[in-house]
Order: sequence, then structure tokens, then C-alpha cells
Amino acid sequence: MARKRRSARTGSRCLPDCRIRLPYPPVVSACRARLLCAAWQCGRRGVRSVLRCSRHVVDPRRESPARRHRTPGLLLRPPEPADVTPCTRLWTDPEVRRFLGGPLGGRELDARRRHFVHRPHLFTVATREDTRVVGSVVIDPAPRFGNRREAPYGFLSEHWGRGYAREAVAAVVDWAPVNVPSDDPTVIAVTQEADIRSRRLLEAIGMCHVDGFVECEASRVRCSVGRQGLRVGR
Repeated sequence: MARKRRSARTGSRCLPDCRIRLPYPPVVSACRARLLCAAWQCGRRGVRSVLRCSRHVVDPRRESPARRHRTPGLLLRPPEPADVTPCTRLWTDPEVRRFLGGPLGGRELDARRRHFVHRPHLFTVATREDTRVVGSVVIDPAPRFGNRREAPYGFLSEHWGRGYAREAVAAVVDWAPVNVPSDDPTVIAVTQEADIRSRRLLEAIGMCHVDGFVECEASRVRCSVGRQGLRVGR
């Protein structure tokens, strides 16, 4: 019995039954990890309570990480350290960031680089033919619109107009309802009203206009789609 108690104090008993997301930010994740291990000592009900209340501690039986997914022309896979270089261009290219608040720099860019590989539900998008990275798509399970999944995406400008974005975004949006728990059955996406290219993309995969709002002095539109209304492929 003494050995079991010491194991509980170190938190080793919580490792087989829970997965802790990597730092967003590190201090917060560390605090939540300690909270989870403390709850374990109070019994399984305490652990379940922490899992429900925490964005950073999740139950692997309910939530799946990004995994390799193939479409006719693309490979969607978890990010790797080598992807930081091409994705840095996504965050700093003025054309790509035209409707996203402009190029990133300084601490914000450094944070993106550090946490990119460990971000949950993030897919690097590469071509199947030559495995060249063309962009990324992520599912945010707890965005700014309550408990609704949001699908931010970005693609390098030299690959625009080839159907890659439509194919990749549709595939990830189709993957999300099964693998990223939410009380809402739909997935949403937000773009600027002036970003005609992005709005056409969302319409092409079956997303419907929900409402509009102003953010950072720019008019934005919010679109939504469920799996039944989704159009997958190019």
C-alpha cells in the first residue's frame, strides 16, 4: 500500500490514463498537470472533473491527435521540425497575411515557431507527388466563439489556384467532428469580408454564411458547415 501512495504523490499513476497537451503556454500547462495529478489522489471523479474544465488536459478516449491523412493529391500529417521554415513564410509573407492582420514578427513570431510542432489538431499540408509543404490547416477546439470548433488555414501564395486549399480544408473539416469533441456538430471558419478568394473557398466546400462582425476595424464573416453539407475534394 505504501508503494501505491508514493506513486500517487509523484503523479505516475495519472500517466496511463491521461494525455497532457504540450505548453500553451508552458506555465499554464504545468499548473494544470499538477492539478490533474492532485485530482487523481481524490479518485477518478476528480480527474474527470479536471478533464472537463481544462482546455489543456484532455482524455485520449474522447479526443484524437492529428494523424496522417491522404487525399487524392495531398498528404495531411502532423507537423515536423523541418516544417517550421516553410510555415514561417506563411506567417511573414505580406500577401498571405494581407487579410490576417499583416506579417508576424518579434515575440509573436518566435512563439509560433516554438509551439508549432506541438500544437494539437494541426496538419501540415504537403503534395503527395513530391512531399512539398504548401500550407497548414488546424482545428481549434475552443475558439473565441464559445465551444465551437474553428478551422484556421493558410497556404503559400505560389500554390494558390491549384485546388490544394479546398481539398485540404474540406478533408480536415470532415475529420474534425469525429476526432475533436464539441457540443456543436458544425465547424466554423472566419474570414474578412474583403477576402473574396477565401470566401469562395468556404462556399466551395459547402460552408454557409452565418453572420458578420467587426474585428480590428475590419468587417468579417463567419461561415459554418456540418458533415452532411460538406463537399469533399477539389
